[in-house]
Amino acid sequence: MNLIRNHILYFKGKIEEEMPPDSSPEDYPEIYHRETPPETPRDYMARADEIRRNARAALEVYKQNEDYLFLLSIEDSLDKKQREKISLTNVLGYARGLEIAINKDDLISMRRHERPDNYIGAFTGCANRVRALTHSEYAQVSIQL
Repeated sequence: MNLIRNHILYFKGKIEEEMPPDSSPEDYPEIYHRETPPETPRDYMARADEIRRNARAALEVYKQNEDYLFLLSIEDSLDKKQREKISLTNVLGYARGLEIAINKDDLISMRRHERPDNYIGAFTGCANRVRALTHSEYAQVSIQL
């Protein structure tokens, strides 16, 4: 919002520069006289409380999701190559990152989770990739479980 405010101030200055030297403010265009919006605090975020509520609710949805719980249960059973192949670290990082964002009150990161279905889909997709591992790969995972 401050960026828009600065643009308004810039263009008001341009109007002042381009008006004839003998003109008075009454001669300026109507738009010049509109109120300039107030400066907004740098840390302002619209709907902050709503974002916080939604983030906590999304985290609870994640923690109760069967695919997410499945992925957590097999995480230590997979080697690095397997985890990379199915993007396990990244996918589990969605929920872990949200938890960190909530603890840090990082509203921008929390806001990304207002529609948890997007991330639920990632959990499901990743769980399906685990299940689709070739028989020999999955046998290794099953033995390690």
